[in-house]
Amino acid sequence: MKTLTRVMMMIACIMLATATYAQKVEVEKTYEISGKAKRGYLGGVEYDEAKQIYSLTYVTKSTAKIGRFETYKFDKDFNFIELVEEEVEFEKARTKWRWFTFAGEESSGELLTVENNMVGQLVLKKGRFVRKWDWFYGGYDVDYILTEKVKPKDPEGRKLTLVTYATDAPSDQITTYGGWGWLGVKTKDYSAATGDVTVVCAVGNSMKDAKAGNIKYEYVTMRISASDLTIKAEQKFEFATPQNIVATRQTPDGDFVIVFSPVNAGKKVSDPDPLNFTYVKISSVDCKIKDRISFKSLNSYWAVSDIAMDDDGNVFIYGAANSKNNDKYWNEQIGAEKFSDFMILKVAGGKLAWVTNTNLDDFEGKLQAPPSQKKAPAYKGKKFYIGGMEQAPNGDLLIYGQNYKPKEEGWEFTDIIVFHFSNQGKLMAQYGLDVLEGNKYAKASFSESLFVPSGDNKGMNWIIFEVAGMKGGNKPRQLNYARIGKIDLAGATVNDFMALGQAKGDKYYLENSFPILPSKDGNKLTFFGSDKGGRVLWFCRVAMD
Repeated sequence: MKTLTRVMMMIACIMLATATYAQKVEVEKTYEISGKAKRGYLGGVEYDEAKQIYSLTYVTKSTAKIGRFETYKFDKDFNFIELVEEEVEFEKARTKWRWFTFAGEESSGELLTVENNMVGQLVLKKGRFVRKWDWFYGGYDVDYILTEKVKPKDPEGRKLTLVTYATDAPSDQITTYGGWGWLGVKTKDYSAATGDVTVVCAVGNSMKDAKAGNIKYEYVTMRISASDLTIKAEQKFEFATPQNIVATRQTPDGDFVIVFSPVNAGKKVSDPDPLNFTYVKISSVDCKIKDRISFKSLNSYWAVSDIAMDDDGNVFIYGAANSKNNDKYWNEQIGAEKFSDFMILKVAGGKLAWVTNTNLDDFEGKLQAPPSQKKAPAYKGKKFYIGGMEQAPNGDLLIYGQNYKPKEEGWEFTDIIVFHFSNQGKLMAQYGLDVLEGNKYAKASFSESLFVPSGDNKGMNWIIFEVAGMKGGNKPRQLNYARIGKIDLAGATVNDFMALGQAKGDKYYLENSFPILPSKDGNKLTFFGSDKGGRVLWFCRVAMD
């Protein structure tokens, strides 16, 4: 499976008893941990593939140099094997457990951040990051201390306006998701972060050039040193006419992708065709232009929701659009509340692979819902929160998101929607799923989707989470539970969803940090959580059809 977005791993479920499901609960077990483990925190989960043993290690107490740990071991079917209690010096603990990232109570380093000031000029904010370890949660809190502000200019002395940027900031750990579940944690040495910043800026014309009529529409990418503010790398590029910034993102490979469109600035200087868009991909390390592609947009107004990349380096850009006013420029339509189309563009090998446009009427005609669901919520062309995109083994694209209602205090999320497109961007179906929980926490939370290929790669298991509430106290915890359904890729249909951990008696909620335990078997998923109090552990292995 080609993962296009990093995915939140919290999930959910509940359905009618008469429904038929594509998944089957294979094993479900519980186990009660000690009070010390409950009061501590779950540091890591490891799976020994050879011995088929799960190890869950809790950090229960610590001194300045030594930590106390409780490791619970279970067999492959989650039968309890043993409890190992030990005291380990921190230096040895970092070698013993890859998830143990403690490297001292406090550390610091140089860091550059940037912003535009009130008049739209780039300001560098030079300072230091200070990391302090929190034993309560088992991780570092990072504070930033500002020491100096600088307004840089390019070598010719012209003003710079920030378009986008990336800071080489410190990171304590990178959680790696294998497309369908939590597979482990890779640690990153914070000292390797340089604190340098790479900026992409619009370059303002000097007064001298302006008076002479020598107007340029120029941009510059610079990598700036955190230690002495020198420019380590630089690259300029320009346009013949003024441009809008339609969208910009940093892709997983670290590069910047920016989409430009013409500005209506008068007939003498504007591009005569508002559909003449440009795609630019720039390296954030050496600032070089990797790709620059001019293309004819199918819509003059494109509200790009996301820019994603698959494992092969293909870039996908997608979002709602309007084709009704293609004689107008993008900047003349900013703030639109209603859209008529949905546009997707694919770039492969540095070239435009395809671009497609799907009208709102097509979405209505291909609406699907789980069989036991009474109504099928749909995308109506209004503002829509898109969470991301996943790619199926056959190349089909699943774009997931949620309808929402604007409120005085934030948004209220409602129905969950998935758009199913072919590998060429043709709409196959629109799937509408009701949210079951109506509490204030559920309404305030976006429902993330996770997609897992079926064993025969002909379907995609669709996993979402519901928010049942919030547990307060010293350790607040969002109470999430799993719902699982399945999308038939060829038939473009979705079946009923199955509930996990929500029986009539005891109810169990997913562990926020480790909701899915590691496994090499893609045909099975093991969900992990506990009761509301966090004392009784819960394991549930599900066989995927």
